This record gives sequence, structure tokens and C-alpha cells, in this order.
Amino acid sequence: MFCLSIKIIQNYRFCYQSSNTAFLKKIHLIYKFVKLNAMPEIATSEWEIVLFYNPNHPGSQKTLAYAKGEGLPLRDVDIIKNQFTGTQLEELAGRLGLPIDGLVNKEHPHYDKHYANANFDDEGWIKIMRKNPALIKEPIAIRGHKAIIVNTPSDLSRL
Repeated sequence: MFCLSIKIIQNYRFCYQSSNTAFLKKIHLIYKFVKLNAMPEIATSEWEIVLFYNPNHPGSQKTLAYAKGEGLPLRDVDIIKNQFTGTQLEELAGRLGLPIDGLVNKEHPHYDKHYANANFDDEGWIKIMRKNPALIKEPIAIRGHKAIIVNTPSDLSRL
């Protein structure tokens, strides 16, 4: 597996200039998977749920209240106070099976006003989400290796 990982990373770098975007996206996801499984930055456990939330968002408030009310083992992380690193955002997207721009809340008013017609690469979106954490889709819950974007508080039961 280790040799395969090295080969995948080498192929990713070799193919980076290819014009086949579908192929590049697949290779990029494989690279993220290898990177994610090699050294995760977001510490998780099978014994607790890590909930990333925005305290100013009503859906997050409801999800946090639900988790506490149900007595679920919980570590809550306020994404406004605790800024993500670029690596953490990449890891989070990888755990969710999303591209980086899949973490962007395209329904947020700030998105419509400033970024609706923008075409950024992954690094650009990471910089934007780090500057404006309110643009990150949330709440996001992780237990062990499983991660979900919580649409309703009862979604936590899927973990």
C-alpha cells in the first residue's frame, strides 16, 4: 500500500498538466484520500462526535441543542472562533467526499454578493473560507472516519 501511495502521488504530479479534467479530479481525490489516511489533522474518535458549527446559524444552534439534549458524547467546535487551516479544510472535504468548493455554502448572502460568478481553484476557495468561515457549509459532524453535513439535527443518528 505504501508503494502504491507513492506511485499515486507521483502520477498525480506527473498528470497535473493534463487537459483531461475528469481524470485530474479522480487523481486529486485519490491523492487527498492517501494524504487523509496518512496523517489526519482533525483528531476524531469512535467514542465522540465532533460538531463543527456556526453559533450565528439557527440550524447549527438546533443541532447543538439536539446533541446535548440527547446526551450524545460531543466535542463542539465554533468555526467562527476556531479558524480552520488549509489542510484541515482539505481533510474535511476528503472525509465528506466533496471537492473543496463543495464546502462552500452557496446559499449564503455573502456568496451571492461576492462569489456567485467566481471561478477559483482549490487554493482560492481555501483562502476565501479561511477569511470568511461563515461561508463554510455547516454544521458538520464527524465520528471516527465518518463525516456528514447535518441537514436536520436527527441526522446525527446516522453516525
